[in-house]
Amino acid sequence: MGWVKSEARALLGAYYTPRPMAGTLVRWAVRHPGDRVFDPGCGEGSFLAEAATRLLDLGTSPRRLPDQIAGVELDGSALARTRGVLLSRHPALRWGRLAEGDFFAFAAQHLGQVHFDAVLGNPPFLRTQGRNPAEKRFALSVASRAGVELTGDASLWAPFVACAAGFVRPGGRLAMVLPREALFVRYAKPLLRHLEERFAEVRIVALDDLSFDALQKVALLFCEGLGPGVLRLHESSSLSQLDLEHLPPPVRSFVAARIPEDCREAVERALASPALVPLSEVANVQIGMVTGDRDFFLLDSERVPVPGRFLTSVVTKPGQLPGTLFWPEDLRAVPRRFLMTVPPEYSGGCEVLDSYLKEGETSGIAEKYKCRTRRPWYAVRRVGRPPDAFLGYCMKWRIRAAANLSGANSTNNIHRVYFRPDLVSVGARIVSSWMNAVTTISAELLGRVYSGGVLKLEPGEAGGLLVPDPAGLRYVPTERIDRALRSSDELSAWELADRVACRVLGLAPSVVARTRRASLALREARLRATPRASRASSPA
Repeated sequence: MGWVKSEARALLGAYYTPRPMAGTLVRWAVRHPGDRVFDPGCGEGSFLAEAATRLLDLGTSPRRLPDQIAGVELDGSALARTRGVLLSRHPALRWGRLAEGDFFAFAAQHLGQVHFDAVLGNPPFLRTQGRNPAEKRFALSVASRAGVELTGDASLWAPFVACAAGFVRPGGRLAMVLPREALFVRYAKPLLRHLEERFAEVRIVALDDLSFDALQKVALLFCEGLGPGVLRLHESSSLSQLDLEHLPPPVRSFVAARIPEDCREAVERALASPALVPLSEVANVQIGMVTGDRDFFLLDSERVPVPGRFLTSVVTKPGQLPGTLFWPEDLRAVPRRFLMTVPPEYSGGCEVLDSYLKEGETSGIAEKYKCRTRRPWYAVRRVGRPPDAFLGYCMKWRIRAAANLSGANSTNNIHRVYFRPDLVSVGARIVSSWMNAVTTISAELLGRVYSGGVLKLEPGEAGGLLVPDPAGLRYVPTERIDRALRSSDELSAWELADRVACRVLGLAPSVVARTRRASLALREARLRATPRASRASSPA
């Protein structure tokens, strides 16, 4: 996939592949001058352009090239750019076989009838919960026709890859970019089993670096030959360090590579609990509001007496969530807890506000990146209603999450969690259950480590957080967990939440205890490289 406007990409689940990554997959998958290549979600042509160059380098005839390149793309404007990119590679590609439309509709019509030597691409990183129910059922039904029975919590990439594999000729090759969650989420297992049956060699290489603006860690899938075969997992620190000819030794599982050996079996058993669901099945996770300049837009009533109708109460840092319940009195303890939210239609008339906005223009605030992209510059976007719960974007010592009982909103250091309508009334119970060891270790596995050992959960990753199915949460000691965390007694809070996990997830206490020990080992590993800050100074 190529590049389109970020908001449109998010709606389509389209995060387009950088050229080095596309080139790596193409060089592996395209091996002969006569290979026919297919990208089922070609975006702006990253893979197909690299494939055209590769085929020409291998010696294909320019006259044959248009018949060797094929792709499908839902976004018409992106497809137009694909044609331009291909044309720039060779004039003959003016007539490349490119189709505009939904790949699942294409697959429903052509599965079993059309095959290619190499199928490659980057599936949409979008959960089926992000599509309407009819589209979701259709995607899963087409995957079923391709031989993979997926559950309703599967992200869209899974049926997409299942259908893409159906277009590989017997003995051909499949090379795809996957979200990192593919390595341990339960819903991916039927797909991985299918790939093992379909291909002789199935390798997944997890990359530790941040690859592109999908804001997700990714893994690369390489399948070839006639199955059945064996799935092998590998790890590479970065794409630049990846040598497909000399891969590092495979690991038994993605989990196994990161946790103490005596805890691995317990963690794998815990993560496989059928009573776990991804957070996206329970709620919609949105990033908090982006100010453009925190010093200018975050106010208190004494600093700038802007009328209340232009102010929204906000939480601004994960460390401001002391427990699993966030009350109005907690909000009153937040410094500069008001975000200036002037509606776009405001045209002046409030003397204090007009003076303050003029000050912002004079001091250059209006020209800062996020501000200058807004019309008008001072109108913060996506204010929305207060969320049902908060989830920290970053964490250091523990997950920061709280049911929102204050009516406040949040800025972009804190994710906004909107529960399904039928779950809003039990939101406090749900959030308190997240302190359990299994959800904690899923955060460690999903997140990415930054300076100081801080663990970040990007919005797309937060949706993959594995949480107990609310249907089983008949009793959670919510207030006791909240009080323990407020008293900095994390061990007591975790013990209470782990008891819930044993009951709801159907796990033995020994399994949960080992999972807790593994999560703490992962935490210590990411903190070990930097001086250990005191808890009092830790922002998360």
